[in-house]
Amino acid sequence: KTATIKSTPDKARYFDKGMKKFLSSQKFKEKLDDGSIIFTLEYTHSLEILPFIQKWLPHLVILEPQELKEEYINNLNLILFEQSY
Repeated sequence: KTATIKSTPDKARYFDKGMKKFLSSQKFKEKLDDGSIIFTLEYTHSLEILPFIQKWLPHLVILEPQELKEEYINNLNLILFEQSY
């Protein structure tokens, strides 16, 4: 599977073309006018990439696939609600 990820402009330099990859499957796709970067990550199971994305919270946004984005949002909601008890 392939996840498409967007980095916010303030952290985009870490994901720019030619920079050292954090994960071997990481591929630069494009730099947007606002300075953000779009890149992809290949994965077979969400646990391969979700911890990485969470580490960069709130600077990385999952654009697709929708099911990965929903899983991530559900995980974040669980963390927030579990912390409130």
